[in-house]
Amino acid sequence: MSSRKQYRRGWLLLLAAGVSVLAGCDLTGSYAQRYEESLANVGKRAATEKLLAPAPTTIAPSTATIRLPSAIGDQHATNLPAGDANANPPFAKLPGLSTTLQRLLANDATAPTQYVAAYAYLGAVPIGEQPTDALLADLQKQVGAAFAGATWQDAQVGNLPGKVMVVSGPQVFASTDQQGTAGTVTVDGRFELYCCTSGTHTLVIAFRVPTAEGNKWDVLNGTQASIGSVQGG
Repeated sequence: MSSRKQYRRGWLLLLAAGVSVLAGCDLTGSYAQRYEESLANVGKRAATEKLLAPAPTTIAPSTATIRLPSAIGDQHATNLPAGDANANPPFAKLPGLSTTLQRLLANDATAPTQYVAAYAYLGAVPIGEQPTDALLADLQKQVGAAFAGATWQDAQVGNLPGKVMVVSGPQVFASTDQQGTAGTVTVDGRFELYCCTSGTHTLVIAFRVPTAEGNKWDVLNGTQASIGSVQGG
């Protein structure tokens, strides 16, 4: 090979190496932007994880799962039997109900301290027993009788398309005092009801939270994170 050809080949190799180096450099600052976005996403995931119970719960009798809000689904929650007076909301009978968790939340703003219950309700109805449209209509009728204007809205329930109905207002909640004496209180609360189809079942998921305690213990953000965790199909 002539020296001229060798020189030309060496120059081409040097040029290619220079292009590669420039391609690897982030001249526009996009790498720094992506790095900051990654940190932000990690922070968001960590914040979401704090709101959720570590393990998923099966929405029986379906195979779909949900990670419950950590403020409700922790070791201090009580799994109420089907016949318990608080197993259903006071204004609706939820179809296919298989799990009701009750968690007493402290409200230090009261003197003496009062504990008011928050609830998670899980159930699933075989579509062959009750079509989804009929189930939605029945639930809207029940909730609408207690809260005027209650309507279904489209919602994403984890990886499933579904419906949500949200109402707020005075509701009866179970409560206890510092001595453990059980009773009830009527306070402002929020009721979130979600329905979606997963395989051969219509899932029924609901949360009922007293507003003051829900804000204090970040339960209301937890219910949103919980709904985002639903996995079915």
